[in-house]
Amino acid sequence: MTMKNVIKTVALMFLIGLSLYQIRRLWFDDLSDFNLFYNAQDTEIVDKENYFIKPNILAIYNLNGDEKYSWIKQNKKEFDDIFFKSVNLMKSTLTKGRLVEEVPVEELWQKRNILFKYDYTIDPNLLLQDLNIKNLSFAEKVQPFNEIIIAPGDETRTNIYFINDNNYNDIKAYSLSFGEDKPTIETLDKELKEGLQDKIFPYYESSKELNIDLFAGNVLIPDNQSLEANTVFLSKPFFKDGILDLSELSTFINGFSRYKLSIYDENDEKLTYMDIDNSVHLEYYQSGFVAYTREENRNKKNISPIEAFYTAEGFIKNTDKQFTSAVYGYSLANYYIEDKRVTFYYKYKFNGIDMDIPTKTLQPLDIQYPVEITIEDGQVTKYKRYLLQFENIDPQEEYTFAYNDVLDNMREDYPNEIINDISLRYLLDSNTQTLQLNWVVVTENNIVYNEPIN
Repeated sequence: MTMKNVIKTVALMFLIGLSLYQIRRLWFDDLSDFNLFYNAQDTEIVDKENYFIKPNILAIYNLNGDEKYSWIKQNKKEFDDIFFKSVNLMKSTLTKGRLVEEVPVEELWQKRNILFKYDYTIDPNLLLQDLNIKNLSFAEKVQPFNEIIIAPGDETRTNIYFINDNNYNDIKAYSLSFGEDKPTIETLDKELKEGLQDKIFPYYESSKELNIDLFAGNVLIPDNQSLEANTVFLSKPFFKDGILDLSELSTFINGFSRYKLSIYDENDEKLTYMDIDNSVHLEYYQSGFVAYTREENRNKKNISPIEAFYTAEGFIKNTDKQFTSAVYGYSLANYYIEDKRVTFYYKYKFNGIDMDIPTKTLQPLDIQYPVEITIEDGQVTKYKRYLLQFENIDPQEEYTFAYNDVLDNMREDYPNEIINDISLRYLLDSNTQTLQLNWVVVTENNIVYNEPIN
């Protein structure tokens, strides 16, 4: 073979190898919008409406000169208006402001402010990632927190406080002078003064401000008042006239894969589905529980916990059509980080009020919360959800309530318990298949005390 032919052969082999490499990249990697091995979770939508730091509770102190908190529920337009303007001010303050390391607790209730309250603690680095900003001092000096208080300055200084409500003696703040970002400060201040002018929201009081020692942390206690609430009647998901509607169930199931999922096993309790390459395994229990598992992960990515949260939110919105079309909502209740695996736990809400699904309902399904989703190597590997199907919603009735009576009754049964939370929630009654408003008291020892609202 001549030297010229050897060179041609080597060049040809190189081009064939390069072609095979490009084909592999096209089929298996994310360099192309076309991926023959697509599954639902491969489409990641980063929707900044889904901030990780979106609070479960947003309340405004002294909104109408009343020295109480006005709680704005997540399903209200005003929630988003205040939240997004607050986020803009938080970004500005953490990038332009200065750290204040010693803050007297009395300062928190000296003027109007906005409280973000969470069911879980947030590491400072996660907040920085979520806001897409850098601040080395913030990451080093501020401890994990579960409350943020934003006090926009009125031609003075804006202060933003980061608090773990179990320790009000260690409060860190960032301070921004009015002149450093006048437009952003004025935008939020105007929303508080004009956008919410004369609007009435449910009143709550802070156990820390009242200095009540019954509580482990800072609990917002409902003020004695009246409230309108519904009774919700439930039915088994995908059942019609007592029979499982396989067509409707299949529409729901096939949202979890680009391929049609086929039944390969069924019994009186559950149906099991697989897709054509056996990478997606899904079980649907006729009691109304779905468990999704992706066995094989071809497109491994090293992503941050915040990016994992965006992936989880995108998965829920793009795959679980029964969820996204429901009349009830959901919010993040907790999360757990373990190496490259992050699990997010969600709770349900109805009319902006938390739903409480009893442990005795969830435990047999091997879940702690009604929605659990695990992200590993950049993709959803597990998704579990206890489904609710609203059959009928009774017209609202007006109830009057007083938290003092509930605490008195609870402490008769548990006199030495420290209380983590007292709140009004829609409680699922599995016997009557209804959701009704109840008082729920949770103690440090995880004792849960329920009392129907009168």
